[in-house]
Amino acid sequence: MFITIVPILILISCKEKDDDLVGASVTSDDAKAIATNNFNLSTINNVELRHLSDKEFDNIPFEEAKEKTPVYFVIKGIDKNKKEVIVFVNSNEKRFNYIKY
Repeated sequence: MFITIVPILILISCKEKDDDLVGASVTSDDAKAIATNNFNLSTINNVELRHLSDKEFDNIPFEEAKEKTPVYFVIKGIDKNKKEVIVFVNSNEKRFNYIKY
């Protein structure tokens, strides 16, 4: 009996509650919509969710955003002027987004 109860108790204690889950609250679709609507991307070539490099992090134009997560959706594409651009969208707060030409 003891052998059966211990693994069950371990599994129960390790199970996370929904309130404890951690991860991006902005979806990939949200980030694509921001890139398309806010920065006029006509073509999206690549979307990745990743930790910004030190250089990218230093270039964030919002001081307040530098106190938040360094994980961003990095979206590479072409804008309506046919220029290659990179759009950065914070993975937790949609309002922190910017473009690099």
